[in-house]
Amino acid sequence: SQRWVGQLDRITAITSTTATLEIPLYMSYDVNFAPQGTRINGLINNAGVEDLTVDNSVSGNSNQAYYGTISMSGAQNCWLLRTEVIGSWFRAVQVYAGYRNTIRSSSFHEGIPATPINGSQYGPARGYGIVLCPTASANLIEDNIVYHLSLGITYYQGTITGNAIAYNYVTQLYYVDNT
Repeated sequence: SQRWVGQLDRITAITSTTATLEIPLYMSYDVNFAPQGTRINGLINNAGVEDLTVDNSVSGNSNQAYYGTISMSGAQNCWLLRTEVIGSWFRAVQVYAGYRNTIRSSSFHEGIPATPINGSQYGPARGYGIVLCPTASANLIEDNIVYHLSLGITYYQGTITGNAIAYNYVTQLYYVDNT
């Protein structure tokens, strides 16, 4: 079954009865729901992208559904700095199972199509900026600019904890309900 409450963390010490966490738990977990710890292998560590522009305005299409133009999946202590994404079919940036990542001083803009008056317009499931997905924990999202998309910064499925989202500028969002 899925667990709708969670937190990624790093174990710094283990005894026979205790695991010491790098960051204390953000909430208490009810023992009646059988909380558990799970080891995650294969995380990407200490990798970053700086001073890069990704122009996805021509190549973006439905093959990108459920992924980001930039996907920080299973990333730990990674970063985007002064990065620009032009063209978001679904999500400009997706952080899935990400721990202590930083997205700073970047810009994300233009849904696909580039303007909401050309081609089929986007609405409730397209043209997102930054999306935090399940178990994204302790990430820093600051000093970014998001515009000409349908959503600026959001989360998906609610299992995100301890993220700091501050000093971002979100403006001129477009949303068209085609129902």
